[in-house]
Amino acid sequence: MARLWSSGFELNSLTAGVELSHVNTGTSSISTTTKRSGDYAFRSNPSAATGYMTHQFLASAGTANFFLRFYLRITTAPGGLTIIARITNSGGANNMEIRLNSNRTLEMWYNDSVAGFAQGGSDSSALSLDTWYRIEMDFSSSRAVAYLDGTQFAIHGAFPGLSPSERFMLGAFTASTTCDLFFDDVAFNDTSGSFQTGLPGAGSILHMQPNAAGDNTQFTPLSGSNWENVDEVTPDNGTTYNYSSADSIDDFNLESFTNAGGPAVDSIKLVQVGLRSYQADSSFTSLYIRIKASSGGTVEESSALDPNATNTYETFKKVGGNTDYIYRLTLYDLPGASTSAWTTTNLDAAQIGYRLDQVFGGQARGTTSWLLVEYIPSAVTSFPHKIYKYMQAVKRASTY
Repeated sequence: MARLWSSGFELNSLTAGVELSHVNTGTSSISTTTKRSGDYAFRSNPSAATGYMTHQFLASAGTANFFLRFYLRITTAPGGLTIIARITNSGGANNMEIRLNSNRTLEMWYNDSVAGFAQGGSDSSALSLDTWYRIEMDFSSSRAVAYLDGTQFAIHGAFPGLSPSERFMLGAFTASTTCDLFFDDVAFNDTSGSFQTGLPGAGSILHMQPNAAGDNTQFTPLSGSNWENVDEVTPDNGTTYNYSSADSIDDFNLESFTNAGGPAVDSIKLVQVGLRSYQADSSFTSLYIRIKASSGGTVEESSALDPNATNTYETFKKVGGNTDYIYRLTLYDLPGASTSAWTTTNLDAAQIGYRLDQVFGGQARGTTSWLLVEYIPSAVTSFPHKIYKYMQAVKRASTY
């Protein structure tokens, strides 16, 4: 795994432990009107205050190479230099930051733990209002590099000293800030695995929800059908769920990629299977997330999930004792030994689910399931291209 975590804020929640590891701070919210892809985005709009989110990507601080991507849209710029992105650790050592000026230029700042904080490189060009920009951060024990829409605008190399990191933050951190900012399509990579081992690059994110029973419906539904208990967008925890105390499998068909809001695409970059579940016994270590590309197809599963806390609904379970908040099942190709990339046809036929393969006195429950999809939209669906096609049609019509 190299893609540790992805988010388009599609669970529509800032509650700690649902989609984000920590509670949001200050004035921030989920936007349903201004978003880049999917149905939601993160909004930070403090008035003489702060407004930011925090997410933990490692169980404990480390010094591997980390790559963060987010998309930023400025509706109202801050009145002064404001921190809007930070790679940090639980001890408060803020290692790399992106800061936004009142003139809408970006700055990259770094902390080498010897010389203290300093700006690296030059300011970016000025960003336009109400326009989405891709910002990426490359941070390791030897460098800090910042990119705007794929082009490097600031770099610092050769740290004399460095504090490890395990979390990042997005939003307005600087005290007494007034601004209105939107963030969407966040991605975080490290250098493990064979895919997504560097900058995440361009990408759009949406969620596909269950819409029918799949190959297996062996958990007991609290009410109604199994798929209806896990199809909600924002997890409802104990309101609807499926439960079991013995060997059981639930599989679910999914709404189509188009019905989930997906456009025509050039490629599917990756998929990540999400599950919010509950385990009543700390000895539950045999709950697995699963996916197949079609009914009866090859199944690929996560490692066994272990609860961080029993009798608690959780999105990101432990694996091997790790308490990092990352996706436990990420696929860049079709399940199994396939080297074929996902297509929208595959997505429309796919099934996701979960499996319990141990007998316990308490219950394991699944309350919400989803498939996160990161894709590259086709160029022909872009707004400028549509305008071009329209003008060409007008031109052709005027010649007759």
